[in-house]
Amino acid sequence: MKTNNICLPEKTHRCVLIAVTVMLACQICIGAQRPLSDCCLAYVTAAAQAGKADAQNELAWRYVQHGDTAQAELLYNEAAQQGYVPAQGKLGEMLLFHAQSAIIGLKYNVKETIVSHAIAWLSLAANQGDKLAQADLAGLYLNGQFVKHDLVESYKWGELAAQGTPSAPGSINGKSIRDAASRKMSAAQIAEAKGRVAAFTPHVPAGSELLKLKHRASNFEG
Repeated sequence: MKTNNICLPEKTHRCVLIAVTVMLACQICIGAQRPLSDCCLAYVTAAAQAGKADAQNELAWRYVQHGDTAQAELLYNEAAQQGYVPAQGKLGEMLLFHAQSAIIGLKYNVKETIVSHAIAWLSLAANQGDKLAQADLAGLYLNGQFVKHDLVESYKWGELAAQGTPSAPGSINGKSIRDAASRKMSAAQIAEAKGRVAAFTPHVPAGSELLKLKHRASNFEG
């Protein structure tokens, strides 16, 4: 966007008005997950480069849409390590995808490290109430994929995810997984799962927990 003739000293008020209008448009655009204009993308990119976690998370999603998962993973990682919960869940998802898709040429111990790191981020987000992460965990426990098969835990995380906005992807997936788990469970198992749901309280991680994950991330990247 050319600004050479817009922000001259004599046009300060016009410059401020344009900036405010663009920023408001960006907020609406981001909230509705609609394609960003070039101008809005520039603001989001600048904010991400300045270290704003919500902008890093948003920009990562745009990279995913354009197939650049490597850059998206880097941005999700930066936002996640700042404590931004949605990015923590998305980072866990991307790491699991990385482990699943790199079947050939990936050493077993490297894959295990990636999976362990992914589960840690997903669990951190899920325990803070992130619905997508809760649905992801529900699915993993239902299928016994990367974690021990556990129908009670699957029901628990599925039900917690289903308690979100009904039309949200996390809630829809959570409800589906919860129902799939319940069809394989005894009445006693369902009662136990419901008890775990009732006892659940979102957990804000202590600084030491996040530092531990940062340390693990550093080891993995190295």
